[in-house]
Formats: sequence, C-alpha cells, structure tokens
Amino acid sequence: MLVERIKIILIEQLDELPLTLKVKTSEHLSSTLHRDYKALSKLFSSKEKTTIEKYFIKLKIEKVKELIQLKQHSFSDIGYLLDYSSVNHLSRQFKDVVGMSMTDYKNTENWKRNYYDEIM
Repeated sequence: MLVERIKIILIEQLDELPLTLKVKTSEHLSSTLHRDYKALSKLFSSKEKTTIEKYFIKLKIEKVKELIQLKQHSFSDIGYLLDYSSVNHLSRQFKDVVGMSMTDYKNTENWKRNYYDEIM
C-alpha cells in the first residue's frame, strides 16, 4: 500500500505544469509519507524491481509523449514544462526509455503510450 501511495504522489506531481520541484523528490516523499527515504526507496525497489528515480523518469517520459501528441508545444517547451535542465537532457532520456528520438516519435503514426498505473 505504501508503494502505491508513492506512485500516486509522483503521478500527482505531473498534474500541474510547469513542473516546479521546489524540493527534491526524496525530501517530498519523505515529508509527505513521514518515513525515512532510504526505507521508502528500499521497499519500492524490492516491490517494483526499479528505483523511485527510474520510475519517475518513466512517468515524465509518458507525459512527454502526451505533450508531443497534443502538438501544442515545441520540444524546448516540453523540456521547460517538465523541469529538464536542457532539451538535450530530455532528448537523451526519451531515447533511452522509448528507444527512438522525440522527432521519430512525433512523426510516427503508431503512437504507443502507457497509462500511468501500467508503468513499472
């Protein structure tokens, strides 16, 4: 149940754009759940077979896919909206997670997205 709560908190962070992380994700989770982050991280990793950080990156990439499909923002705007330090950083992460560039994804007819609750 605690793992599901962590997921919900992370998903809720992506509801309001631009994403402005005033505190580190670790501090936010720790203070919201009143638990030590190391314990939360260990529990999450053992249950989900991935780290909280990698899970949050996957969530952000799904949000990037959504924003690309809406065709309302440039890649630079999307990077800004999701609090990336640069569009290059976003591009590298996108390609690592999705396996294709953002441009290739934008130009493809076969957009594949996952629901947030399906992300592992």
